[in-house]
Amino acid sequence: MEWKVGAGKVLVCMSDLEKAAKYPEGKAFYQSVIDYMRSADFNPSAEITVDELKKKLAEKPRQVSLKELNNISQY
Repeated sequence: MEWKVGAGKVLVCMSDLEKAAKYPEGKAFYQSVIDYMRSADFNPSAEITVDELKKKLAEKPRQVSLKELNNISQY
């Protein structure tokens, strides 16, 4: 998720990037996120206020039940 908030920008990544960075593909993903945030492409079109952002970050995640999970990773 990404938004313009006041004069700044915020990106929320739900992955544990530090944990993922222990693996080559996780390290590449982490670096891709950083590179994206430093690029001109990181220009969120949606705007929210600081109060709206705080509210979103405090919301409990909705419960989802998966019927099947097919993970081809060895991790």
